[in-house]
Amino acid sequence: MSYGFHDINAKLTWNKNTYNTFACNVYYGDDYLNYWGKQGLSESFRYTNAWGNKLVSLTWNNTRFTKLHASHIVSYTNYRSATKLNFTIHDSSSVHIRMHDISSKSQALAQSLWEYTPTSWWRIEFGLQSSLDTYIPDKHYNSLEQQSEPHTSLYGNETALFADNVFRIAQRISFTPGVRFQKNIVESFTSTHIEPRIQLAYKVSPYHTISTHYMQVYQNSHMLFTNGSIMSNEIWIPSDTDIAPSHATQYSINWNGQFLKSMFATECNVYYKEMANLITFKDGYTSIRGDDQWKQKIATHGIGTSYGLELFIRKQKGDWQGFTGYSYSHTTRTFAQTNQGKTFIFDYDRPHSFSIAILRKFSDTWSISGTWVYQSGLPYTPVLGRQSAIGLNFDNEYVVYESLIYGERNSGRMKPYHRLDLGITHTSTNKHNQRCEWNFSIYNAYNRKNPYYYYYNHDNGSEFYTPNYQDEIGFKPLKMYQISFFPIIPTISYKVYFEGERYRAYTQEKQKIKQDKGPQTFKEKFKAWMFYEN
Repeated sequence: MSYGFHDINAKLTWNKNTYNTFACNVYYGDDYLNYWGKQGLSESFRYTNAWGNKLVSLTWNNTRFTKLHASHIVSYTNYRSATKLNFTIHDSSSVHIRMHDISSKSQALAQSLWEYTPTSWWRIEFGLQSSLDTYIPDKHYNSLEQQSEPHTSLYGNETALFADNVFRIAQRISFTPGVRFQKNIVESFTSTHIEPRIQLAYKVSPYHTISTHYMQVYQNSHMLFTNGSIMSNEIWIPSDTDIAPSHATQYSINWNGQFLKSMFATECNVYYKEMANLITFKDGYTSIRGDDQWKQKIATHGIGTSYGLELFIRKQKGDWQGFTGYSYSHTTRTFAQTNQGKTFIFDYDRPHSFSIAILRKFSDTWSISGTWVYQSGLPYTPVLGRQSAIGLNFDNEYVVYESLIYGERNSGRMKPYHRLDLGITHTSTNKHNQRCEWNFSIYNAYNRKNPYYYYYNHDNGSEFYTPNYQDEIGFKPLKMYQISFFPIIPTISYKVYFEGERYRAYTQEKQKIKQDKGPQTFKEKFKAWMFYEN
């Protein structure tokens, strides 16, 4: 097994004048996982899974008017996930099968954001956005057919108008009602929604604020994924006549405070969320790839709840800095067509999450840091037994194979996740007056083997056990094993900050020194004598 990734990102900012700023952001990143093994003596396979994002955006910020500010953004994003399977039978037939599956979602977005302050006690934030979305749930290729199967591309458009009014009712009270109106079009399906939101904040003292929030949101894109899969197989599909847009209502109470002359900043948040029109796979299905009737595999009209508590404290002054945070959360799902209609824990539910980070500055150039993270293990569906089943092979012949009998969905939980990261940073300035940083760090310093995936086999080798039904001696007991990624990893990084103001100051100072010294080379001296430049 092997894992790799790459990320490329860049940002260019141009301050045209005092009132206009332009920025361009570019990002390109991919993760890829390779997994290979054997089934018996004559069959081998290799999985390759890749997923990633592309982004490019242009932003124009305008502050020409004192009371009216504007920000205009155009962007393009693309998410894609690809799975490749190479399957080989090592016998006289020498069969080699290749299958590729690709899914993606791309979005072209334009939005205009405005902020208007008519009075000292009233501020309006409003805007308009519109996006064109392209969905490809599955594009399948099988070498046995020697061509790609026809795939469906779905197109959608979402347009939204929104506005928030920030009223300062009294010296310590602010009230922010807002609304977002959206219209969504996918093929022949059209839906419109109104999303109200309200915030009420009370400033207890100059350093402490309590606020309450209420909001409703609709989402026209659904993310579908397989629970307990080693491969990343997130698929985005749009809402339509068969799959309604998801809906959520959230309530929250928040407290922000500062202590000891703002040396410590704290935050506490309690929330409760109700969700409707959720989707997931029906029992027995793990993928829609290679199937143009993929909607039949999806359970719809699910409901869910989520609630939790978040605590955070940060020390933001002094040579010793850092933060610590803890959160408790619980998220559930209920579908009439899944898990016998019983409520189950959500796939990404982690009840407890704790983190602590410490930064020690020895000088303006040297600092060390350490971060420890602890999280509850993710849920998984345990196996209760095994049974024989009949199916078709690649030659459309009936064969007997073994299948596992699973218990209730997400009724088990993996081992906890925790790790320690350490780092040391040296900051300096190069000859062009640009800030530079050398960083030496160790990821997962004590080499914790955190579980990423659980599977069942007769041992933890790369060969997957297939029972021999012609010979009872071939039967072997199965055990559960885990696959772990990211052991202890030392890293070295070097950063250069291209800060325009610092570089301009450096070049101006260098030019001034050069002028003070007068001509240095023979050519400079000759020009100074000939043209009286100095």
